[in-house]
Amino acid sequence: MIALVAIVAGSQGLIAEHMPAIMKSLAGSDVAKILASTLPDPSWQQAYTGWMKNLSQIITLAVLTINAIGYATLTSNGDIPFILTKNVQRSHYLATGIITTSCASVVYAIIGATLTWAGTTPIFPEVPYAPVLLASLIWALEIILIGTFQLLAATLKPGIAMPLLAGVCLYLLMTIAGAWEKIAVYSPLGLTHVRNCISTQSQVENWLWPVITSLILLVIAFSLSIQRFNRKELS
Repeated sequence: MIALVAIVAGSQGLIAEHMPAIMKSLAGSDVAKILASTLPDPSWQQAYTGWMKNLSQIITLAVLTINAIGYATLTSNGDIPFILTKNVQRSHYLATGIITTSCASVVYAIIGATLTWAGTTPIFPEVPYAPVLLASLIWALEIILIGTFQLLAATLKPGIAMPLLAGVCLYLLMTIAGAWEKIAVYSPLGLTHVRNCISTQSQVENWLWPVITSLILLVIAFSLSIQRFNRKELS
């Protein structure tokens, strides 16, 4: 994951700089003339937008897959840690898993934001660091929220399929339903819009409610996961 994040993040500046030439070379002569008049000039906003797009697609799907595998193992093969460490409660054991994956998401966000900024600075010297960092941290909150519901799904049914399906479905819901402004303004569905606006330094409105409701749902999903796991029969 670190290698994937580094490659995707570090190349965004070059991709933004050469994107017009790439598009013209791939298109025909007629399309190239149209692109010459319609494509915007390369900028750091395009580099940051490219990072956020890859972050919300390639990196997200990879993290959700890794989470599903990890949570399936955590909830179905926990007998040995319980036997060897009798003073460790089930809730502590499960909390360690979600804290580890949550910290990993934050690390991916910070490393990716830093490398995106570092790779864009030589090409666009005026590029700021704060927008890409804040937008990436909003993504981390989104992934942590989805990951918590993946953990809940893993406690409901053993195996990889259930947490993976839950993660992908919630990811698609947040991506597609985020366009419904009346709900997105007051729910986690608005996180996608918030991070896209922050990354390009556009005006950000109504960012507080999506963050607050995300934290509330995160706590509720984690509490239900603990309750379910504590009552689960160990095989």
